[in-house]
Amino acid sequence: MAQAAPEPDGKIDEAVLAAGTGSTTVRRYTVKVVDGQFNLRFTPRVGAVLIDTIRVTERPDVPTP
Repeated sequence: MAQAAPEPDGKIDEAVLAAGTGSTTVRRYTVKVVDGQFNLRFTPRVGAVLIDTIRVTERPDVPTP
């Protein structure tokens, strides 16, 4: 498994994703939601991609406003 953080421009280092077909890639991000709404957008790319699970959690060390 690989973990990647977004680059300053929001893109992911492609070398981390080069594990190959049938592999598992785990990405973890910490984002700050300031308006009470979290929006997740997917950008289409060439080739078949399977997203099996998306998990969104609240950080327990940060109080809910």
